[in-house]
Amino acid sequence: MSRDFTSRRAMGAIGSPVALITASHDGRNGIMTANMIAGLSFSPPLVGISLSHHSLTRTLIDSSGEFAVNVISPDQLNLAKNIGSTTGRRIDKFKEFSIGTFQGRSVSCPLVKEAHAVLECKVDRSIELDKHSLYVGLVVAYHDIKEASPLYLYHGNYYSIGDRLGSFWGIK
Repeated sequence: MSRDFTSRRAMGAIGSPVALITASHDGRNGIMTANMIAGLSFSPPLVGISLSHHSLTRTLIDSSGEFAVNVISPDQLNLAKNIGSTTGRRIDKFKEFSIGTFQGRSVSCPLVKEAHAVLECKVDRSIELDKHSLYVGLVVAYHDIKEASPLYLYHGNYYSIGDRLGSFWGIK
């Protein structure tokens, strides 16, 4: 059964992890919720994120040349919604939502303590799209903080990953 094409429906069919993107420049920190995220390459390790042109975090990434992808779990759904529905141009989201942070090894932006994994990235390149910028980040450090299932967005609904079916490198 085929439905009428809409870009939102088509992009929603791909499904993606929900993460908190952090960046910092000249003493100003930014954090935003993002779900247009993809692993692009193992060697070199590259990740892609697509951010709206009006995002403060995007502006900080442009200025600093670095960012972090803080992968969150389903128990952080409300935090993701709160961060995603406010602008950092008016409030300090880290203070407003009591977000604990720690310092990374290779980037200056804050990393989220409650994330289950964090990728520290340096901008390798960016591509200007219509209403978004696509950043390709070289992963320069990785933090495996806690065992958890990632929060996923699929067709506008949030999910947690279910049962483990096997391994990419073989069934276990």
